[in-house]
Amino acid sequence: MLYNVDDSIFRSSLSWSDRMQNLLLHLYQDLQSGTAEQHWTEVSGWKWLFQPTYGIEANWTPEQARTFVLAAYNRIVN
Repeated sequence: MLYNVDDSIFRSSLSWSDRMQNLLLHLYQDLQSGTAEQHWTEVSGWKWLFQPTYGIEANWTPEQARTFVLAAYNRIVN
């Protein structure tokens, strides 16, 4: 999923903790808005992350990804 985050968030001058919070917030917002389902790909760029590609089912659902991102965020913040 991190492959789909804009590089500027990785290069910010924030602390590592703040940067990670921003990364997770960005992921969650894209997952909530539907952007992730429509645009996110695996690192190769050849396979959609949440859609069937070339007859191959996706490994994750957006709901599973949201659950994971939210759990990671809660772990970092608390």
